Amino acid sequence: MCPLRLHASHCANGQFLWLWPFGCSSPWHGIERICNSIKQYKGNKKVVIDVFGINSDDTYAKKYALKGESGELNFLGYLKVSEVKTKLTDYHGGMSTMQLYLKGLNEAASLKTREYLSYGLPVVYGYSDSDIESNKIIKKNCIQFPNNSSLIDFNRIIMTLEDLYKNKNIYNDISSTAKQTINYEVKAKELINNLKNWANKVY
Repeated sequence: MCPLRLHASHCANGQFLWLWPFGCSSPWHGIERICNSIKQYKGNKKVVIDVFGINSDDTYAKKYALKGESGELNFLGYLKVSEVKTKLTDYHGGMSTMQLYLKGLNEAASLKTREYLSYGLPVVYGYSDSDIESNKIIKKNCIQFPNNSSLIDFNRIIMTLEDLYKNKNIYNDISSTAKQTINYEVKAKELINNLKNWANKVY
């Protein structure tokens, strides 16, 4: 496990590991934006992004896979749920949707974002999410970028992470808050209660 996952220090190999969501082949997930950003990134800490759900021999993977001094974009294929949960401890954060405008949208309530947060991972995202932005603890542990094709500033991400990981309770803070406030079970209960209240007022 990378020591930054437990302490406010760098990985021994200077890498910052990021998880990319399953099935990200649709353009609006933003793989092209991330790929272009890694190519332009010149920082002294290597950025490694692992993509689950797409095999390395896939045409899509061959188009976007990267192996450079400053960054990598790897395609790990399909993993079992148990394998994913084990590997989550290796990552410093999760990458969410980065080009939602290609779908004609600016706001979303992404399932993968909520999964990352439930595991205590900081999240980078490129759209509006009212649940994140209205929650002080969650918002503090997420890094938002504009919903467009501009380059992602990995130096900003790394500097933010270094600051966030000074909090040795970061995982519990994120996970417990997410599970209590924004995961889908909580939101579903809120919806049901709102519908019941509405029905009671109507009838």
